[in-house]
Amino acid sequence: MKNSPPLYARLAGWAVACAMGAAATGVCAQNAPAPAKTLRMAINNDLKVVDPLFSNTYVTRDYGYMAFDTLFSRDSKGEPKPQMLERFTQSPDNKAWTFTLRPSLKFSDGSAVTSADVVATLQRWAKRATMGLLLADSGAEWKVVDDKTFSLQLKEGMGQVPLILAAKTLFIVPEKQAKAFPDAPIPEPIGSGPFIFKRDEWIPGNRMVFVRNPNYVPRSEPADGLAGGKRVKLDRVEWRYMPDANTSTSALKNGEVDIVNVVPPDYQAALRTDANVRLAQTGIWQPFMVANTLAPPFNNPKARAALMHLVNQEEILAGMGFTPEPGKSFYCPAVFMCGAPNETAAGAETFRKQDFEKAKALLKEAGYKGEKIVFLQPTDGTQSMAALIWIQYLKKAGLNLDVQVMDQSSVLARVYKKEGPAQGGWSLYLTASKNADVDTPLTNGWVLSSCKGSVVPGWPCDAKIDELRDAWIREGDAAKRKQLVDNLQRRFYEAPPYIPYGQYPATFAARKDVKGTELFGMGIPIMWNVEK
Repeated sequence: MKNSPPLYARLAGWAVACAMGAAATGVCAQNAPAPAKTLRMAINNDLKVVDPLFSNTYVTRDYGYMAFDTLFSRDSKGEPKPQMLERFTQSPDNKAWTFTLRPSLKFSDGSAVTSADVVATLQRWAKRATMGLLLADSGAEWKVVDDKTFSLQLKEGMGQVPLILAAKTLFIVPEKQAKAFPDAPIPEPIGSGPFIFKRDEWIPGNRMVFVRNPNYVPRSEPADGLAGGKRVKLDRVEWRYMPDANTSTSALKNGEVDIVNVVPPDYQAALRTDANVRLAQTGIWQPFMVANTLAPPFNNPKARAALMHLVNQEEILAGMGFTPEPGKSFYCPAVFMCGAPNETAAGAETFRKQDFEKAKALLKEAGYKGEKIVFLQPTDGTQSMAALIWIQYLKKAGLNLDVQVMDQSSVLARVYKKEGPAQGGWSLYLTASKNADVDTPLTNGWVLSSCKGSVVPGWPCDAKIDELRDAWIREGDAAKRKQLVDNLQRRFYEAPPYIPYGQYPATFAARKDVKGTELFGMGIPIMWNVEK
């Protein structure tokens, strides 16, 4: 991947443009020094899709929380709380649910948010999102009761409906848009979130601009995680696409940006010595390898289990630049995150130590005979260093690797191609999810992937995992849910939907005049309640 030009070169280019009369077009004004209530953040992934229902990338999800609102949102403890809702009720058997919207909700175009908008959004979402499909399997029937009230009727009781409706892809759009684009991305979606996305100022590969939504009315409660009152204290937010860490950290030190949303480990020491900069944690990441389960050999669970035997968590994380404190370890056997409510070591014992011979034996049992394995190697991002280590492991296990090198954005675009290597597709790639996206059987997208329909790359399907996950979702007793998590994780290690290799802290950096970033701990660059 070609790095973006150094910031001084881009600034020089802008100066030349202004000198040549570009000021008349507004170019200089858009790139002038930021006024007091404008915040600029360097991001490491480019926004390509503006309909969050049609992208699993974090930059699209983060954009979604800026421009749209949700029925429920998870607080700092991971519990779903009403967001657009004033109240809701449920029947004792968890089959009948009624929801009432808060008064004065408006879309960014000034039109009122009604139950018809919500139901149309839910019906569209249920056709594509895994959680929506899960509700559909339980016989979900959504109905408009009046302008502010809607209902859900299920054939099977489900106690986790609020958590399902807190899904990161469920952003409410107007009824007319939901019905006009039932199976395709909405080109210019209208949201009701705390900010408005300025599509006319969007320059793909360069910047995204948001302004305060004057129609947004926050909840009265204090902000807590993604829940509570979203009080906007900025007039304008600019996201600057800077995939090169040297460029983004230099821009931060020089004051051209206010925040860098991801700081790699090898850049953190220099920033810690800068009196104008502070670093803080923005959630925990779980890195993992994804296999294309639609193509041999990884359509066989034994081949995926073989990959589990190649993992040396400590070695990979050290190679990525993450060193634990003395006496501590980053090793984590828990699929649903260590230090989280669903932590368990069940099923992990056999995989604690790296075992190449066991991996080779399982590959042979899976029928692997040296066919080409396409490994997508990213050139940027945290996983780029992990990729170099994984390439060594895979070759040592006897896999015939075809390593295809590309930037991370190209990897994320490529992996939605379902074909295997023989048809020009792929076999393996690396990615990572933040804690809130993997810490329960319901929010972990690859565990939630169902044999009845999956939208996550790799498209894993295991009937036993489906059975255990669905039982966990419907179970109301906490002790029984804990046992189900243990059983689910044991099955995970037998037929892995993906290959986790530990967990590590995510770090962002901000200039010290930026206040209110405590909510970044949710793993999302939350811009409400932020000020400078």
